[in-house]
Amino acid sequence: MRDNNTATRRIVQAGILAGLAFVAEQLVDQAVWPDGYSDMKLLGMAVTRKSPAYWAVALPWHLLNSIGFAMLYARVIGPRLPGPPLLRGVILALAENNGLWFPGLPVINRVHPAIQDGTIRPLRTGGTDWLVGNLRHLALGLVLGALCPLPPRR
Repeated sequence: MRDNNTATRRIVQAGILAGLAFVAEQLVDQAVWPDGYSDMKLLGMAVTRKSPAYWAVALPWHLLNSIGFAMLYARVIGPRLPGPPLLRGVILALAENNGLWFPGLPVINRVHPAIQDGTIRPLRTGGTDWLVGNLRHLALGLVLGALCPLPPRR
């Protein structure tokens, strides 16, 4: 039982650190491409339009998502992917981003309250929005792959 608790704790820690790498990369890419979208605004402004209060909503929400993603990676998908763990983390993170990006954007643009009221602009399917989304997920996948324990490949 103790080994399972230790593995779960390591998965949670890896998820938090991977989520923080995602946020750090967002801060870097926004300095380079200020016209790119903000995942923190997208999450936080679904609840509040106040700046910087949206960070108080967005950061814990994002980190909880990252923990859930780490659990999915460690317990379900990661052991089934090819290659070393670092590559597996990147594969899953980029597959998730690109698999949801194109079908998800029209829905998000149609229903997100901050997009609807003009607080933030609609997301674009290509260009800088797509690029920064992939860079952020690359950072998440690299950290996840490096730190998240995986059982033997199935």
